[in-house]
Amino acid sequence: MFYICLLIAFLFGRHCQSENIFGSRSHSGNLKANGIFYCGCCCWFIYFLLSQQYNPLSWLFVRVRVRVMEKGSGWDLWNPMETAAKPLKVTFNGAANHWTDALPIGNGRLGAMVWGGVASETLQLNEDTLWTGTPGNYTNPNAPEALLDVRKLVDNGKYAEATEAAIKLTGNLAEVYQLLGDIKLEFDASHLTYAEETYHRELDLDTATVRVKYSVGDVEFTREHFASNPDQVIVTKISGSKPGCLSFSVSLDSKLDHHSYINDKNQVIMEGFCPGERFPPARDANGNSKGIKFSAVLDLQISDGRGVIHVLDDKKLSIEGSDWAILLLVASSSFDGPFMKPLDSKRNPTAESISALKRIRDLSYSDLYAHHLDDYQNLFHRLSLQLAKCSISVGSLDKNASAATDLYLEGCKDYSVSTAERVKSFQTDEDPSLVELLFQYGRYLLISCSRPGTQVANLQGLWNNELHPKWEMLQVNYEASGWVVHHKSDIWAKTSADQGNVDWALWPMGGAWLCTHLWDHYTYTLDKDFLKVKAYPLLEGCACFLLDWLIEGCGGYLETNPSTSPEHDFVAPDGKSASVSYSSTMDMAIIKEVFSAVVSASEVLGRKEDYLVERVHKALPRLYPTKIATDGSIMEWAQDFEDPDVHHRHLSHLYGLFPGRTITVENTPDLCKAAEASLYKRGEDGPGWSTTWKTALWARLYNSNNAYRMVKKLIKLVDPDFERPFEGGLYGNLFAAHPPFQIDANFGFIAAVSEMLIQSTIEDLYLLPALPRDKWTDGCVKGLRARGGVTVSICWKDSNLHEVGLWSKDQNSLKMLHYRGTVVTANILSGIVYTFNSQLKCVKKYSV
Repeated sequence: MFYICLLIAFLFGRHCQSENIFGSRSHSGNLKANGIFYCGCCCWFIYFLLSQQYNPLSWLFVRVRVRVMEKGSGWDLWNPMETAAKPLKVTFNGAANHWTDALPIGNGRLGAMVWGGVASETLQLNEDTLWTGTPGNYTNPNAPEALLDVRKLVDNGKYAEATEAAIKLTGNLAEVYQLLGDIKLEFDASHLTYAEETYHRELDLDTATVRVKYSVGDVEFTREHFASNPDQVIVTKISGSKPGCLSFSVSLDSKLDHHSYINDKNQVIMEGFCPGERFPPARDANGNSKGIKFSAVLDLQISDGRGVIHVLDDKKLSIEGSDWAILLLVASSSFDGPFMKPLDSKRNPTAESISALKRIRDLSYSDLYAHHLDDYQNLFHRLSLQLAKCSISVGSLDKNASAATDLYLEGCKDYSVSTAERVKSFQTDEDPSLVELLFQYGRYLLISCSRPGTQVANLQGLWNNELHPKWEMLQVNYEASGWVVHHKSDIWAKTSADQGNVDWALWPMGGAWLCTHLWDHYTYTLDKDFLKVKAYPLLEGCACFLLDWLIEGCGGYLETNPSTSPEHDFVAPDGKSASVSYSSTMDMAIIKEVFSAVVSASEVLGRKEDYLVERVHKALPRLYPTKIATDGSIMEWAQDFEDPDVHHRHLSHLYGLFPGRTITVENTPDLCKAAEASLYKRGEDGPGWSTTWKTALWARLYNSNNAYRMVKKLIKLVDPDFERPFEGGLYGNLFAAHPPFQIDANFGFIAAVSEMLIQSTIEDLYLLPALPRDKWTDGCVKGLRARGGVTVSICWKDSNLHEVGLWSKDQNSLKMLHYRGTVVTANILSGIVYTFNSQLKCVKKYSV
């Protein structure tokens, strides 16, 4: 579970005040990520340092260049391929049997999982500030002494003993994310006899709306659900095709301690609280909770002139004989920052929720839906992707294609083909439109689970149905300057090591990893103000810590000690199992990235003469180098230890290849060859996040065949009743599986596919570097952002480049375009859309 805390930070590796592939611009907050690229370092801590206006959802995990154009901007002029877009829908032919069959909606703060039951329906709810616990002091006064003991043992080659001693450096358990509750809908007995063949449930990614349809006799019932960000409400509309046909009851419930009551005869109010401790007693002596309080208010509206509302047991509403009903769900909590005790908070969740409802009281359903669409589509429509292969096209289907794909392509309105069936058939038909859907689904999830002012996405985004999630969602006293963050945090801004096995709990590189994305954000936007005001001060603090953390080692090198390669053990020379040594390859790769960023940023800002920069310059050549093992692979540790699990899911030692850039085909061919050997050695099996990381790694090596093999490896159906550890794959609703569900693979898939289509530096742009030509023969991607502030669109036909469009909003840029050995220099002036042909010759210009 280690990587997800860093993954999402990586995911969110960019500051979000400019466009990005996911379209969302999140605020930071709670983070327990354990993800694909080890993104665990306390995103919250970064948020605190950057102030409440910063939002690390921009920490685009993908490190891809994907901040796309704003709606109505220059790319609307560039439409080289006029192909009909395939519908982007996740579909089911029945109600959910498992949580991973339910369909997610969210507005960044509020989320719901729609199960789609007929006679009885559940919308499982989340609010992103509901966590266990209270503010804590994470300082470990014994850390300096314990650190000296561990370092001495490592220096003496006693790695197993050092591993045991390092447990004294770990901290307290992080707090955990909670659920809000459920909207419960109970329909009249006639719904028990609905016509099963008429049932259809879908999530429309284009509109961020879940719809459920079915028929009872000659009446068709429809439900629509969406979560509005501009109006901060979850909206449900239920209607029938005949007047007065709608009757049902509605209530609120929760697994947390709560009570419900009716207000104004058409509102259900639920008030409750989270536990004040992760493993709390039932209540304190006064019967009060010390945890975060919450309130949810459900407002009910029915058709004018037809239908009646009854109050049942002062906690449930019953509707009879209505044409339609609209449910508005708002919620709030008493959380008032990571340093405010819940008991001291002056916030009134119920009053805030009722006030939120009053602000939208005069808005019709159409108004609410229009606000929602305008907000969401302004983000989602920034990027499009179309993929096709010659063997599958409408009207000329490959005879070997599966029946599921045939049906889907022949008529996308055919409700008989569920998304789960399409996933199951992918190993045979390799339907490119399913790749498109999964790519866009990742963008939908990120837009839905993190927005400005919300908490950062956690390991399951926004959605959670358990009080004790499987993934769980101090200033550490190392006597060093600067600041440090470990890999796992919570809403209370925990920055210390977590409690647990040393191989995953002790990893002080979290903040350093995050800082690489501060520089990364600058390389995509060239926003000098951001670099000066926000990024560089954090880079300075991080570099100060790293310089103090590094100690003199053998051979004149600077080393980290203690050091681990997360979650992976080795066999020490004495035959004992251990995880703690010195200068793991991942440690060194991250430090190189941070130090290089400090040097580059200082050049941009005119601070090359700063004392800190001089220290970094001197330290860089003394960092322990990446080495090649006797078997030709990248060494994972400073010594060529025996690896007891060569197929381990983590690829920490390949950080320099991806997401880092210290290993490249152009500059370090020997290390790339060793990285390739490492990937073959690791094998293809692993959880979803590992699979997408491998996809991106193969893409960086320009190996399209193996990159595609990993795409295919991910798209396999997981049965929730028969999950196997670390098997990866997808659930029926396209949630990615570890198992359990971990959202990092959904985000990682976007990163990996993007890397297959575009790679960039500030100066260079590599076109279709890992395109699987026989799988995606024709295609077009529109709206990817490259480093250097350039937005890119590419179309290809018959496996060859057809056209390229480049556009820069604010910056003049000189780019070296690379395609199959051809290199062309392009001078891109801001405000002009350039179109290049297959020979990279500029053939069109449009002024914006």
